[in-house]
Amino acid sequence: MPKDAALAAEAAAPPAARRRSADAGARTVARSAFHAADIRALRIAYYMRFGAMGAIAIWLMVLIGFPEVLFYYAMFVVFIALAYFQYKAGKAANQPLLYALILADFLFLAFAVLVDNPMSTAHFPPGTKLNQSRDLYFFVLLAGVSACHQPRRVIWGGVCAMTAWTLGFLWQATQPGAVTVYDTGQAPDLESWIVLVANPYFVDHNRLIEALVVMAIVTAILAMVALQARQLVRAQIVSTRERANLARYFAPAIVEELATHDTPFEAVKAERAAVLFADVVGFTAMAQHEPPERIIGFLRALHQRLEGAIFEHGGTLDKYMGDGVMAIFGAPRAAPDDACRAIAAARAIQDATADWNAARAAANL
Repeated sequence: MPKDAALAAEAAAPPAARRRSADAGARTVARSAFHAADIRALRIAYYMRFGAMGAIAIWLMVLIGFPEVLFYYAMFVVFIALAYFQYKAGKAANQPLLYALILADFLFLAFAVLVDNPMSTAHFPPGTKLNQSRDLYFFVLLAGVSACHQPRRVIWGGVCAMTAWTLGFLWQATQPGAVTVYDTGQAPDLESWIVLVANPYFVDHNRLIEALVVMAIVTAILAMVALQARQLVRAQIVSTRERANLARYFAPAIVEELATHDTPFEAVKAERAAVLFADVVGFTAMAQHEPPERIIGFLRALHQRLEGAIFEHGGTLDKYMGDGVMAIFGAPRAAPDDACRAIAAARAIQDATADWNAARAAANL
């Protein structure tokens, strides 16, 4: 491609390609960041569940007493084990196993809140169990699932909650003595309905529908919050990466100015600017007699001093040239004192070099 055509093609390149590249890098960084946050959330959930079960165990011992409480203690062990294995599956990035354990968590919760304690003589009728708002415990687990900030997992948690509660509800509806509205044979009037609702064996399907609707709404809200959180973090990562790249070549004040414009370099224009070149006297001869690691250390220390002087005076670092540097004063915004700032930067470089030379001489370098 001819030189003029190549320059024209480069100038006309849309920013979309650069944006896609930045987004791809941000997604990679965000994926690692979210995985680390997910592991922390699962670990915290495990510790919190362990502590909560311990507190509930003490309360149940006072409320129920021994030996009936042993049945619930066994359930606590299962709940803690499920949280622990979820943490291990998340740490190993085993998503199928993690999703299966989440389903098991909700199914076991439905079993725990509806099953009768075989070690106790007190048993509640099906209608009484379902009228005690035991479905509220599912929102606690659902809130724990949403801590991962992964919309798909939140939706899966909502599906698991609705599935588990539906199965538990149907389980109670098929218990001996359970009565449903379909057993009446006709739609009851108000008086009959009041009598029917007062029956402790009456299983009201309207409560199931109500619970499922609320679970679906809460799941949608939590999934949207998780999605917004992911997008916010990804956008922040893109912004941070772009600012870090700009900071390698521009002074901090210029970085802030460029960061506020989406396409600061789109317009092609001519500006008056001052250009500063600086390199080391006798670098080639010195490099021939020094080991590579010492030369690299020397160049890093040199570049730090050059950058400091250039950025301090509002210059733009155009490129490194081995032991030298090219800087521009007047880009991306021209100013009347560009030449003065370039000279001031050159003097700052000389002063920094003089001090550095004295220190190196004192160290026999």
